[in-house]
Amino acid sequence: MFAVSLSFTTSLSFTTEDFSSMRSLKSLTPSMLKTFMGKIITMELLFSGGWIGREGLWEAKIKNAHEFHDLEELEGFRGFVVISYDLTEALLPVSLKSSPYPPIIALELGDIEPFTSEPGHVELRFVGSSLSEEGFLSAVAEVKRRIERGEVYQVNLTNRFIFKLRGDPRDLFLRFYQRQPVPVDPAVADPCDPAVEDVLTLLG
Repeated sequence: MFAVSLSFTTSLSFTTEDFSSMRSLKSLTPSMLKTFMGKIITMELLFSGGWIGREGLWEAKIKNAHEFHDLEELEGFRGFVVISYDLTEALLPVSLKSSPYPPIIALELGDIEPFTSEPGHVELRFVGSSLSEEGFLSAVAEVKRRIERGEVYQVNLTNRFIFKLRGDPRDLFLRFYQRQPVPVDPAVADPCDPAVEDVLTLLG
């Protein structure tokens, strides 16, 4: 089993208007959930060969998608597992953002083949960031102060950069992979959010 601790913010090749409003919902109606689970089967899954002891990129057909609500339901399952932030919050004593998606979506895989396509042309235009330069430097200074006081030993400070993309998000992912071919890097087509995640951790 390959566990990916994300909340469907990974990437790939398309966005659909059908699900554009889901990101602001607290929960999906049964009808929306059925449609969403059906759409997952049509997605493509690219991943680095490190997941299966190989090199290069591989493509897997998604044979089926299962909705689970508890980690114990995953016993014996083989495939990719996407864990929502909601479940992460239930396991850790920290407050994380919520998601309208099921706590666990398990992707049952079909055929797996090498992926050899070259990336097409993409253009990115910078729109903004979650922190200004001044705000970021101020946050770094605050982190240093807290470390010096012994309150924390490590803080992962993030600054979200927002771009307009012209082209296919899959090609953007492929370009990221060319520059940083990490061994355990998956990319899942997300119908709601075309954000690209390039570095993930193999959990099991």
